[in-house]
Amino acid sequence: AATFAGGPFPGRTIFGKPSYTEVLQKYQEFDRIYAKPNSKYFKALAYGSMECETIDNAMLGIQGRRNVTLNVISVETANITIGLVQSGYSYDSFFNYGTLVGEITQTLAMRKNAQAVQGILQKFFL
Repeated sequence: AATFAGGPFPGRTIFGKPSYTEVLQKYQEFDRIYAKPNSKYFKALAYGSMECETIDNAMLGIQGRRNVTLNVISVETANITIGLVQSGYSYDSFFNYGTLVGEITQTLAMRKNAQAVQGILQKFFL
């Protein structure tokens, strides 16, 4: 959401519409595949699409007033970072990251999630 107008990093803004606040609201409305029971780090996979319009950003080479469909897949986690050791988080070895990846793959492989996973693959990748 930080790349949207009104976000925390104005120099990185590439989308004028929707606004930062609207994107945060839209994100809350995305569909989710929730983690398998007893997952330690993985909480959910949020996914959805939104229509956006770019703004001019010469520094990033972005031309304004272009309509873009933004497809989003977001891994929602708890108590783990993106791979950097950080104070207050339990991530302190690659084994924890391996646990997270295992939780994600096991969740996506569950029979009850097959239709949602197939929908993501079709819409976002094929």
